Amino acid sequence: MSTTSTPTPQTKRRRPVSTAGERMANWDAFSSAVKSQLADLPQAAGDQASFETIVGQLKAAKGEQDALTGKLRESVRIQKDLTAQGRQVRNRLVGHIRSKFGLDSEALHQFGLRPRPSARRKPAATDGTGQAPPAAVPAASPEVKKPSVPRGAGRPPSFCGTRSSDGPVTDPDPRQ
Repeated sequence: MSTTSTPTPQTKRRRPVSTAGERMANWDAFSSAVKSQLADLPQAAGDQASFETIVGQLKAAKGEQDALTGKLRESVRIQKDLTAQGRQVRNRLVGHIRSKFGLDSEALHQFGLRPRPSARRKPAATDGTGQAPPAAVPAASPEVKKPSVPRGAGRPPSFCGTRSSDGPVTDPDPRQ
């Protein structure tokens, strides 16, 4: 027995509803259409009433979500503004504290601030004349010349150029 399968014709698939707003609009229109046909479908009256209630509850939940989203955005904006203001005031307070105690005082630790490091750079050594010795100049290394590589070497043949039907190979490289 051979297992040959006949190809089934592909049915046209509907685009799925992608957003809640589109779904709500479609469901609302569907509910209205079913409601207008209830005289012909008396057995669907209970389901249609339940569906209409669910659609109403979804609309109410969506409205509540939109209101809460607005509140969240406002709260985030206020938080960002207060953070910026707090940063400015804190920086001014740090300046006051450092001016009172000094930049390198160990008392800054009690405020969570780091004092300036006490280790300083060593001054340059002098040769006795009061001048720093000249900096050592590194020895110049001999120039290394790169080997010359012909154009197109290492590239696949399709990139090496094109051959016209009656002439030589032309190089597509514009650096000629």
